[in-house]
Amino acid sequence: MDFCQKSIFHKLKSSGWDYIKWYADSAKLVPGCTNPLILAAKQYSNVDVVKLKVAVVLMIPLIDFSKKNVDILSLHSMIETVEQNRVGFLEEVFHEYKSSPNFDIYDSKTTSFSVKLGCYENDGMFMLINAASGLSSDLS
Repeated sequence: MDFCQKSIFHKLKSSGWDYIKWYADSAKLVPGCTNPLILAAKQYSNVDVVKLKVAVVLMIPLIDFSKKNVDILSLHSMIETVEQNRVGFLEEVFHEYKSSPNFDIYDSKTTSFSVKLGCYENDGMFMLINAASGLSSDLS
């Protein structure tokens, strides 16, 4: 694990994400995605129910955003693919939380799902940006 990856793991853990899985080869999960991908999850209390929050983080070097030729359509397509494969990503995480009978991957009251862009630099700088394709407003 390189410095940048360790720094990102630490920042996610310190933000409350208790399940973090790094996929170096994300093209198998998201066609067209050549950068790493992170699958992250955490539990939190929401009024009277414990909720499972799951996020797929598409990792993008920050320098790519400074280029004028960023392929927005390709990025949109990757986000849309992740949203379409929501159930698969939720099932990947769900086995970690089977001990809690409250979680149902098909129930938005107990489980939320989001796509995020993880913008990073090799010095360890990292920020999450919410992303959505507009595919459906009821995905989370």
